[in-house]
Amino acid sequence: AGAGIIINIFIARYYGSVYLGVFNQVFAFYIFLSQFAICGIHFSTLKYISHKQNELDRVGVIIFSALVLCLPFSLIFSLFAYLMRNIISELFDSIDVGFGLMLIAPGLIFFSINKILLSVFNGMNLMRAYAFFQASRYVLIMCGILLLHLFSYGGKYLSLSLTIAEILLTIGMITYLFRFVISIKNISISEYWISKHVSFGLRGFMSGALSELNTRIDVISIGYFLNDSMVGIYSFASTIAEGFGQLSIVVRR
Repeated sequence: AGAGIIINIFIARYYGSVYLGVFNQVFAFYIFLSQFAICGIHFSTLKYISHKQNELDRVGVIIFSALVLCLPFSLIFSLFAYLMRNIISELFDSIDVGFGLMLIAPGLIFFSINKILLSVFNGMNLMRAYAFFQASRYVLIMCGILLLHLFSYGGKYLSLSLTIAEILLTIGMITYLFRFVISIKNISISEYWISKHVSFGLRGFMSGALSELNTRIDVISIGYFLNDSMVGIYSFASTIAEGFGQLSIVVRR
């Protein structure tokens, strides 16, 4: 929560409301597209890992099958984000938003991997690891933005922090997974578990997609009808409001 507030204050202070608007529009597309890139496979992973959490050989198969399955889905939507950048630029009358979509396209792949790994920690009741890595995403985004500013990158590059954060998070979680949770020898792929992930994931992913769209539709709508500066002013307040809305989710999880 602190990182989210600092990110908005920092961008507004050093880059202005225009690039704050650009960043939050790109972030809105990023969160929405990520739900399609993962296609509900993280829901399936959470369900089946929680059922088999004490059977490490089964856990390894469930995890690796989910990771292998998520790659083609995430690659497709990563490519989709890249190819749609010019169309989005025209619709939103913002070249920088289109440029930002290009920067976050690779991040969708790593975001999908991370959603699965977070579901693994959740399903195995490793709640300290789950909490640490869940919070780390926003801390890493904040650090990425600070580094981009330190190295004098322009405001249009701020969205790169999202991809950088996901890559670093993937490295951290995979290291933790194989060091403290399961052995690499337990990893294998199974057609049975792939079919289970596909069945459960495809039937449930729209709930996540619509839920995320519900929290971002205001920013996307304002970006379509108004300019980047107005989005920046609005998103500064909406981020704080969304933070209060997350309190109930924290308690539930």
